[in-house]
Amino acid sequence: MKRLEFFVLNLLLVASFAFFNLLGCQKKENTLGVIRTMGLIGNALVCYETDHYGCYPFSDDANDFWNAITCYLPGGEPFGADGNPLPGNWPNNPFTGKPYRPGKDIFYCPNGLKSAYEAKILNSNESDCPYNNIKTKGPSGTIIVFTFTDSIKGSVRYGGYAICGFGKNTNQPIADIHDNIKKYLVFILEGVGALQPAKGRR
Repeated sequence: MKRLEFFVLNLLLVASFAFFNLLGCQKKENTLGVIRTMGLIGNALVCYETDHYGCYPFSDDANDFWNAITCYLPGGEPFGADGNPLPGNWPNNPFTGKPYRPGKDIFYCPNGLKSAYEAKILNSNESDCPYNNIKTKGPSGTIIVFTFTDSIKGSVRYGGYAICGFGKNTNQPIADIHDNIKKYLVFILEGVGALQPAKGRR
């Protein structure tokens, strides 16, 4: 529980920092809505990991991934009825006013980043920053969940997730801008996971 509380606290601190630095750059209400949903996804992943013996739901299949974590969204129930998990509800995309829909304005990109090292290059002035080249064909408010793999040992994958979102501008992820240098707002989680994730709660 302490780990989860620490994670949520850090999300709130990061979101607050982003809020004050994004004023005048993007519509603060809509941008904050995207950031909150990014945090919900991160929180769902942490809850899944807690319920699955320290393993995250890494998968090469988007449907497997979303099925694994949706019961940890608001209104969901990992235990469910008769042991069957009940999916939660996606919040609205603040730019469209409609609930987020996997495959429409929220995407899962397995192995979209090479490693934790690459995922943590957040400053736009660094030549290897991967976020400089990330765009989306989705609408404003789109969110992308990337995975990266550092190593595989037996049936265990060591890696993590990088969660980024877009404001009104779909040509670059949300970023804080200072001295003409963008620092991208990305939520990063690292851990281990089975090569084939569990479906729902064990």
